[in-house]
Amino acid sequence: MKHFPRFVAALTLSALTFPLASITTAGAVTQSPSCIVSLSPTATASLYAIGAGSQVGAVDQDSTYPAAAAVLATKSKINPLSPSAEGIATICAGNTKPSLVVISYNANNIEQKLTALGVKVVTQLAPSSLSGALAQIKQLGSLTGHVAQAAKLTASMTKAINADVASIAKHPTKKLTVFYEIGTKPYYSLTSATFIGSILKSLGLVNIADAVATSADAGYPSLTPEYVLSSNPKMIITADAQSVSDVSARSGFENLSAVKAKTIVVLNPNLASEWGPQLPQLVHAITTAVKAALVNNTLWK
Repeated sequence: MKHFPRFVAALTLSALTFPLASITTAGAVTQSPSCIVSLSPTATASLYAIGAGSQVGAVDQDSTYPAAAAVLATKSKINPLSPSAEGIATICAGNTKPSLVVISYNANNIEQKLTALGVKVVTQLAPSSLSGALAQIKQLGSLTGHVAQAAKLTASMTKAINADVASIAKHPTKKLTVFYEIGTKPYYSLTSATFIGSILKSLGLVNIADAVATSADAGYPSLTPEYVLSSNPKMIITADAQSVSDVSARSGFENLSAVKAKTIVVLNPNLASEWGPQLPQLVHAITTAVKAALVNNTLWK
């Protein structure tokens, strides 16, 4: 998965230190920034979605959406796992300092280093709720002078997600267990206490990771192959596999209900590792799979 190491680090740090909005900022921005540097694919997508794309001067190499950001990423050549404070501080036209830098993970203590150089930094860690994700978009709208556009975007996202959740019929007699995989070797998963986990729960899914997670996992436990096999999930949702056949071919997995019934969902890794304007697409993909599973006769013999 393209963003996996960084994503899990950001998620874990978020769960430990910023359980709600996951937003911090080093001082208020008094005017709309003219050169924004985004070290967060989610923030990058959000900035373009609210109409602030023309204010973005550079992005990290993982910011591949939208297409304009992908072009900028090839020019910026910023490694998000090992960013250079000095390089970022002089990346804007005329080697001037960025008016704002947005990060989702404090790799290489970049926040402290940029702040020491007089650069304003906003930290938007992975949120633990939908409200937290929407708050980050609204914050970007406020910081960039696009308040109305941000409000319109978050309203449309909320409407789409709520509609998908409401479209799932109640199914008290069908216990639809799920293994949500965000990494292999070992199998990293997430619990219902996390953002995505709460969405799974709202769709009526029973998360197998909940039963074995501890407080030390911060919502992202490592599951043994033996536990996954013994849990026999009826659905597998993976953000770290190339195809359904990759999952089915794993040792012992051929006996799992999800493999026999072909209720395996392979998510786009970029979509699964971001929480910005494409979030409704992620929820819709999972919702569609849940509906199909509920009427899959192989699962409910």
